[in-house]
Amino acid sequence: MTDVIKDVQKQDPGSAFVELFEIDLPGTNAFFHSGLEADLSTIQFRDRLSPGTTRTYTAIPIQIDGIDMQAAGGNNRPTLRVANVLSTFGDALGGLTNEDLLGRKIYRRTTLYKYCIGQSGDANPPIEFLQQMWFIDRISEKTPLHIEFELASPFDLAGVSLPRRQVVANACAWKYQGASRELSIANQHGGCTWNTYSRIEDTDGTVRTSYFNKKDEEVVTSSATFNTNVSSITEGFYYKVTKSNLVKINTDGSLTTGQSSFDYWQAAVTTSSPGTPSDTNANFRRIRVYSTYSASTTYNAYTDPNYNEYVLYDRGSDDDHVRLWQVKTTSQVGSAHKATPDFNNYWQLGDQCSKTVTGCSRRFKSSFATIDGSVRRKIGEKDEVLPFGGFPGTRTRS
Repeated sequence: MTDVIKDVQKQDPGSAFVELFEIDLPGTNAFFHSGLEADLSTIQFRDRLSPGTTRTYTAIPIQIDGIDMQAAGGNNRPTLRVANVLSTFGDALGGLTNEDLLGRKIYRRTTLYKYCIGQSGDANPPIEFLQQMWFIDRISEKTPLHIEFELASPFDLAGVSLPRRQVVANACAWKYQGASRELSIANQHGGCTWNTYSRIEDTDGTVRTSYFNKKDEEVVTSSATFNTNVSSITEGFYYKVTKSNLVKINTDGSLTTGQSSFDYWQAAVTTSSPGTPSDTNANFRRIRVYSTYSASTTYNAYTDPNYNEYVLYDRGSDDDHVRLWQVKTTSQVGSAHKATPDFNNYWQLGDQCSKTVTGCSRRFKSSFATIDGSVRRKIGEKDEVLPFGGFPGTRTRS
């Protein structure tokens, strides 16, 4: 650093000033420079941690203001302004949005152009001024022309809560399926690794699917065998009981009373005196059923949304697009109220999470067996470490 300081103290440093920026991203970092006078070509400089590695910095309209050092008062909060009219910045983020940058580190490196790779002063380690690092704290301004970030010093504790990660009692803080391995690294957030398409590996290595709704009720295929005699039950078997007096919501908003459906149950034990199936009867566990979506079928919604119908729908040509959906509004065939499952007024994702440790356990501890002629989820759960976000300690406990 001594050489570059001597250079800038001269009346003519003999080389242009270079300002380099590095944003810490998941998987890989993004490298930019603010342009070399009128030249917007790329610049190569040595990596800040591994000088033997070459980093290429892309020129974009980027400017940092408010950098100063003071012995008294609060820490300064510089602003970083980036042009919002080019795709260069967005493309370098690898699928992240501007909001995803909040909380990430940004490094500022400054040197003279003659010390860049390919120039006469290139050296290992690189010759540069003292490096600076901030955290991207918030978006302070956003216009069609530019976006401005406010930066915070690592030592700026204003407004910081300790512990930094707040835990809400009995509730998972992770985004459901946010860290699924089906997502690209750039799009993975948080710690919930439950598969986007509800796939889980069985103890024998076979990949199964296991769907649950936001009440942590398992949703199983309607093609399974359902027994109607609940006077004697066998653990793991499915049963159904007629549910009467439902009120259907028609496509025009009118109501039709006296409708019937079923309550579906899985036996939690084997007994000859199970009692009447209910949510408070420990001998039974409530389940729901889904069918495969058909454009020629009307799917019903009710005033009690627990009975709204579920479908499995393939949005693409391969299994990676198969998701569980639940109807929100009765979708009638051949009418303006018909819509295929998607994020719209008629459908919502059926696979949701209660954000409780029970919901986490139901999913990650799923175990399967052949019961009543088909492979299904067993009542008993396997020993598995939970990634439940509300209680980080479950990482070390099953």
